[in-house]
Amino acid sequence: MNVQLINATKDKEETLLNLFQFYIYDFSEFMEIDIEPNGRFAEYPINDYLEKENYYTYFVSFNDSYIGFCIIQYNQNEGDKQYFSVKEFFIMKRYRRMGIGKFVANKVFNMHQGCWEVFQMKSNLPAQRFWSKVIRHFTKGDFTERRR
Repeated sequence: MNVQLINATKDKEETLLNLFQFYIYDFSEFMEIDIEPNGRFAEYPINDYLEKENYYTYFVSFNDSYIGFCIIQYNQNEGDKQYFSVKEFFIMKRYRRMGIGKFVANKVFNMHQGCWEVFQMKSNLPAQRFWSKVIRHFTKGDFTERRR
């Protein structure tokens, strides 16, 4: 599988903003989000993610084309343990159910060793199913699930 994670740097901000339009569109199925008068969704505040010390922002590339992104937040370091969160995770619909999302999730889990948390919206059942399968497989069933 020709999938790569590529660091998203400040010079690629426009590309990330463009991909976020598709991401927000997908979320409009689960949230009340409408487009602006200019026909676009409101700009997502991605400046928090680009080249910040506690964020790892990656483009997902498949066959040399960007098809999504993954944003990981480094939360804290307590003793020997590092804590990470999947802040945002997006694979374009055309490329879902091909194993790419699972590949990317496993890759970032392995790249950033430590304790992890992954949140999904209560209404986003596809994300819940995806993450449940990925986490169960990666941890061999050794994880804690909480609902809030």
